[in-house]
Amino acid sequence: MTRRLISRCRRRPRVVLLDEAHNLDLDVGRALLNVSQRVRAEAPFLLVLAGTPNLVARLGLMGASFWDRSKRLDIGRLDAPASFDALAKPLEEHGAVVTAGTLDNVVAESQLYPYFIQVWGDALWAALRERGTTAVDASIVAVAEPRFQERRDEYYANRYRELRREGCLPVASAVARAFANQAAINEDRTLTDEELDRAIGTALPGADGDAKHAAATRLRELGYIWQPSGKIDWEAGIPSLMGYVLNPRTVSRSTT
Repeated sequence: MTRRLISRCRRRPRVVLLDEAHNLDLDVGRALLNVSQRVRAEAPFLLVLAGTPNLVARLGLMGASFWDRSKRLDIGRLDAPASFDALAKPLEEHGAVVTAGTLDNVVAESQLYPYFIQVWGDALWAALRERGTTAVDASIVAVAEPRFQERRDEYYANRYRELRREGCLPVASAVARAFANQAAINEDRTLTDEELDRAIGTALPGADGDAKHAAATRLRELGYIWQPSGKIDWEAGIPSLMGYVLNPRTVSRSTT
């Protein structure tokens, strides 16, 4: 692979984009990282890995420490202005006119979560086409909302089944309760390592530190919790998903 890539990249620069990289097999990922380093030393080659916040931890298991010196862009959840831009700009580029204030509730319901922003954008565009209009106003949001909620609830159900299949549901529920309790006193809705450890302990009574660490690691791997870049406290991957985990038979607006 190294010889072939060097030969091709010398003729023409190459870029390899790899999505879902947090699921990379360790042996495959290690080989890919090492090949990319050797090729880049001799020819113009760029490897771009995209994945969930757990990607950093996954790469750390591959024994190729040089990746840590590479450029990294941490996204996670967006802030409110960026979420608005992610919704409004693509619509406006295709001729839509966004009424001031119309997307405030949409941004809130998106949880600032990139996938939900995409789902909202798709629902809004479908509503515009259905109504034959270019004005994104309250009536368009009302038409789009059921479409968004249907796909959001389907996503919740899939993640709930994943947690149950992985045997993580009791721990996930305990962590969700800890975040819910924290919300009343901490606007940022974060948990320290100690608070997370105590929450997991309520679901795994008698578990030692290694077992608790393994449970936290699995929740992180599943994107249920994460640590933003440069921070040591834990955040909910999708806050509203935790509400669903605690009460999966209650959907619609109550989950936000």
